[in-house]
Amino acid sequence: MRFKLIKNKSVIILGVVIGILLLQSILIQSWIKNEGGFNIKNVEENLKGSDYWVLPYRIHVDNNWSLTASTFGWCTGSGSIGNPYIIENITIDAQNSGSCIDIQNTNEYFIIQNCTLINAEASGGEAGIKFSWVYNGTITHNNIMDNYDGIYLYHSENITVDNNDVINNLGQGIILFHSEKNYILDNDQMGSRYYGLFLNGISDNNTIRGNTFQNNTGAANYGDGIRISDSKDNRIVQNILIYNDRGIIIEDNSHNNTITQNIIQNNANYGALVLANTRESRDNLFYLNNFSNPLGQNAYDNGTNTKWDNGAIGNYWDNYSGIDADDDIIGDSPYPIPGDGGGQDNFPIWSDGYDGPPIITINQPNSDELFGVTTPMVDVTFTSSNISATWYQLNGTIITGNYSWTGTIDQSVWNQVGNGTVAIIFYANNTVGKVGSNSVTVRKDIIAPVITIYTPQNNARFNTTAPTYLISISEKNLDSYYYTLSWTGGESTHFIYVLSGSINQALWDTLPAGIYTLTIYANDTLGNLGSNSVTIYKENLSSSQAIPFESFYLFIGIVSIALILVSVNYRLRKQS
Repeated sequence: MRFKLIKNKSVIILGVVIGILLLQSILIQSWIKNEGGFNIKNVEENLKGSDYWVLPYRIHVDNNWSLTASTFGWCTGSGSIGNPYIIENITIDAQNSGSCIDIQNTNEYFIIQNCTLINAEASGGEAGIKFSWVYNGTITHNNIMDNYDGIYLYHSENITVDNNDVINNLGQGIILFHSEKNYILDNDQMGSRYYGLFLNGISDNNTIRGNTFQNNTGAANYGDGIRISDSKDNRIVQNILIYNDRGIIIEDNSHNNTITQNIIQNNANYGALVLANTRESRDNLFYLNNFSNPLGQNAYDNGTNTKWDNGAIGNYWDNYSGIDADDDIIGDSPYPIPGDGGGQDNFPIWSDGYDGPPIITINQPNSDELFGVTTPMVDVTFTSSNISATWYQLNGTIITGNYSWTGTIDQSVWNQVGNGTVAIIFYANNTVGKVGSNSVTVRKDIIAPVITIYTPQNNARFNTTAPTYLISISEKNLDSYYYTLSWTGGESTHFIYVLSGSINQALWDTLPAGIYTLTIYANDTLGNLGSNSVTIYKENLSSSQAIPFESFYLFIGIVSIALILVSVNYRLRKQS
């Protein structure tokens, strides 16, 4: 009997302990839910009202933008084109350890802006800002100083780097390695020992426009404003390359790069240098550049088939010694380029008084370039003095008025042109009545993608399994497509990459029974957005409601205590 009583008491104590632990678990969960507890997310949330952040740590995002945005107040947005993730107004001192901001493995849209980033590590390819396998990012209006490398793009595409101050980064200012179709625009870079900008390792089809690269000096055989190595089809346009050891170098299997409308002045050794030290570099094109490098050589060419003019016009050389007897603003004798490449500028820019017809060079738009609703950007160069009038035509429509052309086609006229090809002709005449013209044909696409939804059908009904979808999209210039699932008071957006699949199950699990609108969107490369929608219903499998998580544990605790009390009462009655 004593053994049974002890056993019964043990059962009673164990049951009471289990009940207390369950009740404590409920109270703790309730406190976490209502009070938030103490964690880094709550600390960051309390700081979200700040206009500026001085972070005691480096930022690393590895395809976890949604977690980052929900955890840290310095990151906002949702990653869409219209609402990109934004990191802004922060200062980071990496203290010579790693990169200040390191982004990896993402194709969501994001912006890094108005930040100050200093003292990144000087080894291992670290930088003030470093991207690895990144698509669709923007780096704008940042101060990136006193790192070893300023900005480093590794295997990255569709990145815009614009209006940044990249100053006194000891090794390199901006590096692209195996990175294509990026835009380096209007940045101020100075004070590196190796390169202001380095395009390396199959970094093709990049646009480098409107930047200043200066005062890059010091390291033996380096100190370059721009260096292009093993990269092709890049456009180097309207940059200022001054006070470097060398203005621009092209080397080691770099082909078909275009260097035009740049100011290349006061570089100590070379203005432009084309090398073939290990592998030949061929078919690179220089024209409409201004070379004035009195302390060194304007150019040196060891490449293959380097073109120092475009067949109509070359470059300005401050030490050209020829004449322009026919007043066509082109020197009558070629400008020879030293080196083993045998290069020469056949049409050096030189004027001793010109009265021939204006020469019009269309730098932008490019032939067969594709545009949408927005009027094309235009960049036209006139080589002539005494121009008296300029005008242009679109498919025969004459637009009058003087223009010194870097700007846009008149929007109201562009709106009158339908879908298809558009011929643009530019004209100019001078005071002696001679007229020059040049034309380019572009394409216009203003038709949005057409979306057909095969499944789910309109008014289809579903239960706990997320609906599947099957769609088709008619569009030659398709860019991306995604769906939204919306309901009264809410909406969720998800990018998709295949034409058949399933609605996000995790999202579907969180939604109550009700009426939802599924909308499929598709946009083309010109920004034309098409959509199609269906209404769907979510139904419960039964009308019974599941026991809430906390209530379940409360129920178990109460039942346990009740059973123990009944058992005790039964034993006491039996003993009596």
